[in-house]
This record gives sequence, structure tokens and C-alpha cells, in this order.
Amino acid sequence: MAQLIAALDYTNAEDALATAESLRGCPIWMKVGLELFTHEGPAVVKKLKDMGFKVMLDLKMFDIPNTVAGGVRSACLMGVDLITLHALGGERMIHAAVDAVRQSAEEGGPKPLLFAVTVLTSMAPGPTSPASRRAAPKYASAVESEPPDTMSSTAASGATKS
Repeated sequence: MAQLIAALDYTNAEDALATAESLRGCPIWMKVGLELFTHEGPAVVKKLKDMGFKVMLDLKMFDIPNTVAGGVRSACLMGVDLITLHALGGERMIHAAVDAVRQSAEEGGPKPLLFAVTVLTSMAPGPTSPASRRAAPKYASAVESEPPDTMSSTAASGATKS
């Protein structure tokens, strides 16, 4: 079944939560992006979860593996349902994120989906484009090799074809 994600691209919780309230009862997810999360922090995620929504934390994490694993662990503690990573962070970074989700699940915590973004829509043709195209299939394989109980194969394969 297809599901919709409402992008809460606001700078403040008041506007974001007003939009979410207007959609309460609809079977959709709420996307909390970098701007809203940086301004409002984990509190906005908690409020959306309390309203009954599934939450996509769209931060496109991209850093050294240990740092991304720590960010993913923190996102798990918030109870988010989906976390975005930037695939250009590399195979080791993606595996560290998967391991962090697995650890959360083993400890009885949530196990959100991981979604690997390969190319941003704002990227113009240039030096990073060929690298992104070469990276996509390689990282798709790394993510798809995880067991289905750790990650949705639909989300993993869809993540690399955008």
C-alpha cells in the first residue's frame, strides 16, 4: 500500500504542528527536515509521535561512520520511523547506521527504516554527478543485503533509485 509523507518544511513548531493537526486522522507520515529539526529539536518529533503520526527524520546524515551511528542511535531513542542518510557517506557509514538500528532493536528499542539518498535534486551536472551514479548501485547492494527484519527491502531499493 502506498503511503504519503507530508513535508513539514517550516522553521517553527507552531506552523508544523498546525499543518499536522489539519491532517490528523489521515494515514500519512510527517517529514521533519533539517531546518525544522535544527530549530525545534527532538520536541517536535515527540509531539508528532504523540499525535499518532509516523515520522521521517530527513537529515541526510553524512559524516564519519561513528558519528552517523551515534546520530542514528539518538534518532532511534526519539522513536522516529524512518531516517535518511546520504549514500555518498560510503559503505562503512551505511553499515554503521544499519548496525545502530540493529543494536536499538536488540535492546528492545525501535528499529526505524533507513533510506539512502544518492543525489539531491539541487545537484547540477558536475564533478559529483558521475560519482553519485557509480555509488548508487554499490550502496544499494550494501543496504539490500541486510535482513528484512532490520530494514524494508522496498525502502532500501527505492532509496537508491531517486
